[in-house]
Amino acid sequence: MNSVGYNRPAFSAMRHLRHIRRPIVRALPIAFAIVAAALCGGLAIAPAGAQTPIPPTRTPAPTPIAPLARIVTPVRGQTLADSVTVQGSALLQGFARYEIAYASEPDLKTWTVLGGGTQMVDNGALSTWNTRALAPGEYALRLQVFGADGKSTDVLVRNLVVAAQATSAPPAAAATVAPAARATVTTPAAAAATPSIADAFLKGVRVTALAFGGLAAYLLLKKLAFALWRRVRGESRIDYGA
Repeated sequence: MNSVGYNRPAFSAMRHLRHIRRPIVRALPIAFAIVAAALCGGLAIAPAGAQTPIPPTRTPAPTPIAPLARIVTPVRGQTLADSVTVQGSALLQGFARYEIAYASEPDLKTWTVLGGGTQMVDNGALSTWNTRALAPGEYALRLQVFGADGKSTDVLVRNLVVAAQATSAPPAAAATVAPAARATVTTPAAAAATPSIADAFLKGVRVTALAFGGLAAYLLLKKLAFALWRRVRGESRIDYGA
């Protein structure tokens, strides 16, 4: 009568693995899909946080402007005729406007505004003075530079001689320069950095590589699991002795 050899521990392990084999195999794709999604999500978020922060643009402090009211031409004692260009500088910290006016010598009681502006002038043309309508005689020219606080810096050029004109025109109406509102300059914010085409291409390559890597890992683990299952099943077969 032949005796039968029975490997009880191996047979019990084989039965146990047979019950858990299918759930494990079915769960592997889900596990790898979760891992791949986590890696892809981390890759999509990582470049935005890993970018080198752009340092804020520092606006240099404005250089203080020394108050300056200066008339370069005409000069004291100069004889004037026709139209005269008044040249000089009108500079002031907190600048608001400037005015050019003239008055007859020597009392200087009545000043007539002939021009002005709301932009600072540095050694340039301030206004044009038409002397054709003036009676011959001596006049004074005044430049006033006003700040936002209402204070002014003045300069006078006196003893300007207006010669007799060949033809005289009707007296010109005095020009009135209304105070100009201070302009507000708004500096636009720094534009946000946009990813370049090269960055987008590299990101796509990384995502594709991770997807293929996850798939390869899944297939490899699946193959190893089946190999282990076959090995355990082969070692646990019933051994029939003679």
